Amino acid sequence: MKRCVCIACCLLFPTAAFAQVGPLVLPGDDVGEGHYGDPPALPDGAEWLGLYVRGDSSWVQPVEVTIEVRPSNEPGEPGRHEYVVDPRSPSLLLIGVRQARVGTVQSALWYTDRLSAADPVKEFVVGSEEYRLALEGTSADPCAQVVTLAQGARSQRLYEARTDDTLACDEPRFDLHWVGDLDGDGRLDLLATFSPKYSYHPRRLYLSSAAAPGDLVGQVSLFER
Repeated sequence: MKRCVCIACCLLFPTAAFAQVGPLVLPGDDVGEGHYGDPPALPDGAEWLGLYVRGDSSWVQPVEVTIEVRPSNEPGEPGRHEYVVDPRSPSLLLIGVRQARVGTVQSALWYTDRLSAADPVKEFVVGSEEYRLALEGTSADPCAQVVTLAQGARSQRLYEARTDDTLACDEPRFDLHWVGDLDGDGRLDLLATFSPKYSYHPRRLYLSSAAAPGDLVGQVSLFER
């Protein structure tokens, strides 16, 4: 299917400078709620894809997307950008992720969950392997906690709030939006929001096929909602 983006977006924001690195990947909640500010940068010639979970089935397919601009009623306030997707209600919406495999995929988590002091460990089976995502640290201070990903004897630090100099640490977020196998290699991939501040929501996509030697995953995109 063809990619469809509203002409008004392109005319009003031809050089939109959004805080975005790499491809655009949004969890289903973002698709439904939209966002304020400039529209995201879209890779030239790339095709929108949607990941859908229906019952026990999970798959990726091409989709049609229109980004609709809703101007603010308040002077000086940013407008709202909403994503109209056909078919509706994807669990993930993505564009420019060259590793994504169209067709049947595995989804081990397809709704937003959270790592916290009260619930610091999440375990998933992807492919034939068991994985463990956890908050770890020697202090109860959430700003001192480290997000780790482990599989067997292998472990990797994914995020540490106190080393993130984007914002001062204040009620950091450790949200998991989706876990599964997006790139078809039988290993864990995930979309998460790891942030030093409760009001800052950078969506981070990690893929196993992008992992550096010795690592389990590599970050391939970041989008600040």
